[in-house]
Amino acid sequence: MSISDRGKLAAPELMRTWGPKPEVFRHWDEDKRNFVDVATCRNSPVEGVTAAGTLGLSDHKLGLRGVRVELIGAFPREFADGANVLATCAFNAFKDSYPVHPGAIHLGVLSLYRSSPPLPHVLLVDPFLWDDGPHTLNLEGIALAWLMAVPVSESERRFAEERGADALTSRFEDQSMDILDLYRPAVA
Repeated sequence: MSISDRGKLAAPELMRTWGPKPEVFRHWDEDKRNFVDVATCRNSPVEGVTAAGTLGLSDHKLGLRGVRVELIGAFPREFADGANVLATCAFNAFKDSYPVHPGAIHLGVLSLYRSSPPLPHVLLVDPFLWDDGPHTLNLEGIALAWLMAVPVSESERRFAEERGADALTSRFEDQSMDILDLYRPAVA
């Protein structure tokens, strides 16, 4: 398996952010026509959590002038499908034109991997779990930016659409919400 050239440029930023060398797996769509590579790293940002990040979503033009995007997230170790969640969001973006910007919501992604999850949707936000990264990279005349996938409930999704993603993330901060808990109570 060979990571794309742009993915190879993004990989060192994940390694710098996470520390140890991550494992990389190729994820294919149902038709086996499209793929995205996803790196994972255990115990990042904290013990018992597995970080995941796409390597290759940035190969695709997503309608963001001068910007390419990779996704990053963190999931409890016992939830083995964190990398699949990010791969699904990537496929949503480049195959089905789902929006990929801070505040965008991908509907029902966790529902594909869990039966009736309390947090079925994914909200994309600027990364904040890792103290120093990942940073936006300037590569080949474009900016490669990172967005973090945060699982949210249906009521939080409605709140974010009505009042904005910043209002929702402010509620997370105000209530010291553990966004790594896939069974956490909704804040809205």
